[in-house]
Amino acid sequence: MPQASEQARPRARNTRTEAVLREVESGSVSHILRLATTQWPGDPHDAGLALQVLFDGLSNEAMPIWDPTTESMQESPDMKQSLKRIRHTMAAIKRSTEHLQREAWSATGGPLGQVFEKNMEALVRWLDFLQRCSRWVEGPKASAEIIGDIYRNGSGVVMKSFTSTEEAMDLLVSLWIWKNSQGQSLTFQFHSKRESCQVTDLLTFLYTVPDSRDLLAQTMRAYPSLRQRHFIKSALLRIKEWTALKKTTPLQNLAVFVIRVIGLVQEFLEIPSFGREYIKADFPARALTMSLEFPGLPSSLSGSTQPGRIDPDHPLYPAAVSEKFFPNAPGGTPAYLIHRVVPTLLDAGLLDILVDHLISQPSGTPYPWHPLVGKGPAGHPLPVLASMCVSLPIRNSCRLAVQRTSGEELRKLTSGWYSQHWTPFFKDYHLYDHIWMHWFHAGDRVRICDNLNHHKKADRGIYLEVAKECTRCRTKVYCSRECQREDWVRFHRNECPENRRYKIERQIATAWPSHRDRAFYLSLLLHFVLDYEVGARTEVSVGGQVDDGSVFEFLHPNSAWTPPVENLEWNPNSVLHVSTLFSPPENAIHTVDSVLQLAHSGVPTFQEPRFVKMFEELQETRSSGRTPAVKRLRLAMCTAACGLHRIYTLGRFLVTQDTERTRVELLNGYVKVEERAKIENPLLHSFSRMHPGME
Repeated sequence: MPQASEQARPRARNTRTEAVLREVESGSVSHILRLATTQWPGDPHDAGLALQVLFDGLSNEAMPIWDPTTESMQESPDMKQSLKRIRHTMAAIKRSTEHLQREAWSATGGPLGQVFEKNMEALVRWLDFLQRCSRWVEGPKASAEIIGDIYRNGSGVVMKSFTSTEEAMDLLVSLWIWKNSQGQSLTFQFHSKRESCQVTDLLTFLYTVPDSRDLLAQTMRAYPSLRQRHFIKSALLRIKEWTALKKTTPLQNLAVFVIRVIGLVQEFLEIPSFGREYIKADFPARALTMSLEFPGLPSSLSGSTQPGRIDPDHPLYPAAVSEKFFPNAPGGTPAYLIHRVVPTLLDAGLLDILVDHLISQPSGTPYPWHPLVGKGPAGHPLPVLASMCVSLPIRNSCRLAVQRTSGEELRKLTSGWYSQHWTPFFKDYHLYDHIWMHWFHAGDRVRICDNLNHHKKADRGIYLEVAKECTRCRTKVYCSRECQREDWVRFHRNECPENRRYKIERQIATAWPSHRDRAFYLSLLLHFVLDYEVGARTEVSVGGQVDDGSVFEFLHPNSAWTPPVENLEWNPNSVLHVSTLFSPPENAIHTVDSVLQLAHSGVPTFQEPRFVKMFEELQETRSSGRTPAVKRLRLAMCTAACGLHRIYTLGRFLVTQDTERTRVELLNGYVKVEERAKIENPLLHSFSRMHPGME
């Protein structure tokens, strides 16, 4: 039995309260129960005194030893009595939290607040014991109720003292993860009784407070992957439970609950291990699929006094959920999240949701995407989605999603006001789909060779079925052993070690493009170079593929056809720059000097001897006396987004033009991958439209 404190304490002002406190100090369970039920002091001074006596009793109590492996505890008679005292003491402490609200306006928090602040570390420790040992005491629910009363009734000082330690954050996460024997979350047990779960409310509030958010992230970062996985699955469980409750009870704030939980989970995506578990759990697609069970549910209720009034500034529930997951600013999102999440969202119905949202807007609406992204010019989901189709997984899922669009919807989308938003998206998607189909048409043969002199070979049209890749750095690929040996002597011997390090760094960031991706960007440049030569719009595919896909050609309509006058500005000292960061993609003409000025963290992007030789040969073409109207060398560069990085693909092309046709042949093409945040002198400023988050 706990011994009375040797240090003299102040006497209670009320004699009955003083008598009860003396019995509590002697370990009387019945008197502790009185404090928890009928005899909690009404005097603030005595209430603070009673709370301190309870905490002193806990400090004298030996915490029972709990074996998590066997989920057992030795239940001796003394242990049973101790557990009873602990249970009633925590009930009395909960009773005290109901009186905290009277002190909430006090700057110092009042007597109760001061006692809680002084003993917060001990309180967190015993609350953690309750949630771990729910078989012997009313654990998780009791812990959650005490935390909820502190959150709801306590002053800012008391609340800050609770949320300022990793132990408290770990306790909140443990309560979040906890499930009963039926597999139900703590939140479900509260909501099924029409009560609010304060653990969920507190966690979703804390991630909006900078200091608490940082501490919560630090706690989550220290967890092993298994615990992070449980946290994510617990979030999915809550969404599933709320969705089931909505079908049987008038759960008005379902959308609000779900969106807050999604925001909580996404707060930790900067932790790599958490991001991997987020993808493994298929969290975005599963949450989006569940939202589609209530397609007409509003995502928010207005602040109007009229209950149930829908807020016109908020989208419907599925659109609001899709907005939480869809990266409207891809330039600020890691590449692995974009490439793994967006395809699953499209498979789950993302494009259907966007189409339904667009069709639901009255014709002529000036800002149809306003409920999703505001009234600014950037971040509109259809243009952003179109620009992402340079990624093969996203293109594949987008292709299936477009095929699922009904004929009635397509007729509406391609006519009138709706076509202003649908037609540009579809043209861009179709362009990238067309280029990918060119790539597939050539099969598995190598269509790029990194030997700069490859085009001088008599048999340059003959490719190996399997690429001859450099086995050391794996950044260069060749059509033959002869080209590999020649390039090794000229360039690759010196650049191979650095290329290996360069690639590994970007692979860690999941930003390194495969040879397949490089072939796509070079095919895209083939399309743009040919279109520019013949004066066609960029979204129109005027050329046809020849042989293995490394040649595009355009047959002139008649013998009197001549190139458009506006293309004369592209002289032999110019580089065509195409940006897929925009929708539709834009192009501009740069001088060689301006391209050479492109740098990242003070290091020129194209400083390697291989690139220098390419620029020298381009300028030699001008001074060699070759006839530019018949055959000329062209350089073109494609800029593409890859999450937090930029991919620059520099291609070299041979343009042949006579009275019958214009023919563009790919000679070589190389990639550079750099961090977006380190760009200096960006060439993107030459474009007419800048998209925040993508440039």
